[in-house]
Amino acid sequence: KLARDVYITLGPAWGQTIFENISISEQQHMDAMKTVIEKYGLIDPVVDENDVGSFVNDELDELYPVLVKRGEQSPYQALMVGALIEEVDMEDIQLAIDATNRKDIKAVYEGLLCGSRNHLRAFVAQIESDGLVYESQLYPDDAEWTAFIESVINSPMERTCGARRR
Repeated sequence: KLARDVYITLGPAWGQTIFENISISEQQHMDAMKTVIEKYGLIDPVVDENDVGSFVNDELDELYPVLVKRGEQSPYQALMVGALIEEVDMEDIQLAIDATNRKDIKAVYEGLLCGSRNHLRAFVAQIESDGLVYESQLYPDDAEWTAFIESVINSPMERTCGARRR
């Protein structure tokens, strides 16, 4: 929800369609997770998905305005915020994959991870179309993470993520 809400907010700020397109994909990610939440009878942390910028989680509630403020500085900063969010998403999703042994949940997470890799590629392509070079923001001093991010952004878009493969 954080990613979707930030993208919904930053898209109109700069008129960049990339944010609208990826926010639609993030909504699909939220819908996929809602299916898992309902299947396993878990508590949905999203109280009102239409309340953009409102979060039950205090950390996310504090992070949203920070990311939006940075993204409102310039179109470049908005794209950098998007890329940072996707880096964090990839790490978080991989940790979630590693933490479960349920095949159905892993499959959903794998689809989300694929989507995040594509989103990162899209943001980086936009950044680099202006002649700039993207470098990892999450762990810039970690050679292994940096190499991983470079391998993602230097690989082609994945055309089949998640349920669409079935």
